[in-house]
Amino acid sequence: MIKLEKISKKYIISKSETTLALDDVSLTLPDRGLVFVLGKSGSGKSTLLNIIGGLDNPTSGDVFVDGNHINKLKEDELSDYCNNYLGFIFQDYFLLDNLTVYDNVKLALSLKDNVDDKLIDETLEKVGILEFKNRLPKNMSGGQKQRIVIARSIIKNPHILLCDEPTGNLDSATAKSILEILKNLSKNILVVIVSHNVDDAYKYADRIIEISDGRIINDTKIDNNEEIYIVKDQTLYLNSVNALSEEQIADINKSIASGEVKNIASRSSLFKKTEEVEKEMKNVTFERKKMPFKEQLSLSVRLSKRKIIPTLIVSIISAFLAVILGLAEAFTMFSFKTLMANSLKDQDKPALVMKKGFFDEEDNSKIKDNALVRVDAEDIETFESVNKNGEYYLLNNFNLPINFERYELAVELSINDSRNLSNFYLQETYGTVVTKESFLKKIYPDYEVIAGDINDKDYGLIITDYIADAMMLYNPYVFTKYEDIIGVYKMKSQDVLGYVNAIISTNYKERHKELIDMVYQVVNGDMTYKELVRTPEYLDFFEEVRSYLGVTYSFKENFLDEVRKEEVRQYARFDRANIVIPNMDNRAIWLSSYYVYGPSTYDLDFEIPERTFVLSLSEFNTMLNASYTMEEIDDLNIGHIAIARKAAYREATTTIFYEVVNLMIKESNDFAAIVSEDLFAELREKDTFNFAIYSTDHTVALDVYEKLSSRAFYAVSSYVSAVIAVNEVVTVFKDFFALVVIVLLITLISLLAVSAYISINSSKKQIGVLKALGMKNSTVSLLFIYQIILMSLVSIATFVAGIFIFRNVANNILFDSFLEFIKNPALRFIHILEVNPIIIISNILIIIVVYALTVLIPFLFMKRLKSLNIIRRGE
Repeated sequence: MIKLEKISKKYIISKSETTLALDDVSLTLPDRGLVFVLGKSGSGKSTLLNIIGGLDNPTSGDVFVDGNHINKLKEDELSDYCNNYLGFIFQDYFLLDNLTVYDNVKLALSLKDNVDDKLIDETLEKVGILEFKNRLPKNMSGGQKQRIVIARSIIKNPHILLCDEPTGNLDSATAKSILEILKNLSKNILVVIVSHNVDDAYKYADRIIEISDGRIINDTKIDNNEEIYIVKDQTLYLNSVNALSEEQIADINKSIASGEVKNIASRSSLFKKTEEVEKEMKNVTFERKKMPFKEQLSLSVRLSKRKIIPTLIVSIISAFLAVILGLAEAFTMFSFKTLMANSLKDQDKPALVMKKGFFDEEDNSKIKDNALVRVDAEDIETFESVNKNGEYYLLNNFNLPINFERYELAVELSINDSRNLSNFYLQETYGTVVTKESFLKKIYPDYEVIAGDINDKDYGLIITDYIADAMMLYNPYVFTKYEDIIGVYKMKSQDVLGYVNAIISTNYKERHKELIDMVYQVVNGDMTYKELVRTPEYLDFFEEVRSYLGVTYSFKENFLDEVRKEEVRQYARFDRANIVIPNMDNRAIWLSSYYVYGPSTYDLDFEIPERTFVLSLSEFNTMLNASYTMEEIDDLNIGHIAIARKAAYREATTTIFYEVVNLMIKESNDFAAIVSEDLFAELREKDTFNFAIYSTDHTVALDVYEKLSSRAFYAVSSYVSAVIAVNEVVTVFKDFFALVVIVLLITLISLLAVSAYISINSSKKQIGVLKALGMKNSTVSLLFIYQIILMSLVSIATFVAGIFIFRNVANNILFDSFLEFIKNPALRFIHILEVNPIIIISNILIIIVVYALTVLIPFLFMKRLKSLNIIRRGE
């Protein structure tokens, strides 16, 4: 039984205007029967129906249904009432368009966790639409849609069926069939129909309630309203002739002819005023049921079907923005230290080679490397403070010219790699590493001595087969086999350049076979040199030659002392001479030759005093651009000469040796410049020195780099050089990309927010229908949470896949762009943009949080609304 006590409902139109839909309505409805509520539009009849159905709350008054105070129920209790006790047939159907006829009806059972396929088919057959069960509602007529709504309502066997204008949109034939279905249902349950059709009411109703301006103005009922017509007291009570069959018309005519029927009246005259009889209301507890998880998930997927394409589009666009955002973030989070550390470690070389340079006077942050600089005691001390566990070795500038045309290291210039390795073989070695045999075995574990004896001379060198092959290539008439190279190493002029103890095998031809094949391709025109130097094979070879394959070795700790003592190299070098001549200005004069020799080199017929510089007359005249004779030289009274050692291309402040000595001029064609033994020893002392450090501990590579770079050291590595150059470029653009990150972040959040908000707003009708059918707020929430998860997963999966794909694309683009300026092929193997886990996780969280907030916030707002309001706002 339903009981309404003094129900009023006021709607607020504006701040100053309200309307009263129901005004102090009291009413009691039975457990079964067909009740029509009649009234004009705006009379309040639909409001009355919605309040009984729990879709709306009264402003005042109380609604009781079988002992339950409906307008005082909690949200979940009201859902149980709608789900298990009540059926609602809406005028506008309010079907879920994404679901088939079958699924729309099945939904009512799913909410009760009682899905029965057979029952669904039986119910659809009962309302006459079984054959359309797999159709979507949008493809069906109004009458068919109304039958779906009836099927959805009656399949859960409700105690109360509320119908809002169930035939308002139907043709007369369809309306009749619908009303007959409802009439039949009313034999067992209470059916309340809101309508404005008086004829239908008097034809089918057991009770008619008329409303006007929010008040009940008439309430009548009939005891028997199952027959189409009634004969009582010789009066025929008839509602409509059109409803009669030919057989019924014939029966009525017989009754009139026989005098059984003397009067005809409208059936409405049979309705008598309803007398309210107070009955004890039974107390009913509404059954609590919950939709199973499997059904929730299935329904969520089906409800989101029509959104799949827009969802995919938005997800892909948002993921693409997230990818660009991630790459921009990676650019702003570029870490020179991290990239340098990775570059140093990834090379997996036996040692980190740190070479000393000098700071640019104009830009003290830049290290110049075009000249050699001595490693001093303070450098070693600084290095040892960091490299505490690993061994280290020193590289000195005692090197061997190979093609006899290159002497850059000998004159204290850094070897120009691009010229030194203009083809596969180098043209002069990169110096001598004073090390241990264990280190050489670490570099070349399978090395063997293939010529000579490693322990032959303390001042002797160990060279690789690669160097030996280069010597034979450039000097085929001097060296025809490895044994020709062993011993004193001389150039064409017979000047002694060094001593070779042994040649070791490194298996370089097999290890670099792919590169050698590519070199032949360049020779044959199948590959360009530019393409060659960009390959990893070339860079690996290039790094090995500079650091290991192209250097010479000695296992003697006192190697430099032995070299100087034994005069293995017969010349010393100086750069500048200031000659002092009376009656002439002092002049800085470059000698035509940078080399001087000791007396022991020549068979002289004169003594050279200590600290004396001897020039031949021809060399002296060449220096002064003069033509003096020996007699004129004596008259010049030259007393001394100032000589200086200064590395080429370096500033005057870097002069490393300056000495005033006596000058002697001799008329001789045997020599150009000779110095006394003591001066030769001093020049030799300055002539050979250590200029680089080999560190074997890669775990401290970055610390070594940072400590030594403050002392003008730089790593002998194309990769490290590339990292430094990249850092300089990235630093310039970091602020710009920080701005890009902000713009992209705002754009991404806005896109996700708008799309999610549109998605939830487009689902308002669905939410309202589900709540009206009795789905709990928690379950409705879960349906949309599943959709959020689906949207998020699509975006996240696309983002994660995209960021790794586009990272490589972006790095290739940056490589091509940077290569125009930096000219270092190693750039290709440096990932300028590294996508670390922080970027990925943070962007995933942004996607999830934005989706969640922009979907759940409006949903939580709608949660406070009645389902009817949600439905109306979603239309």
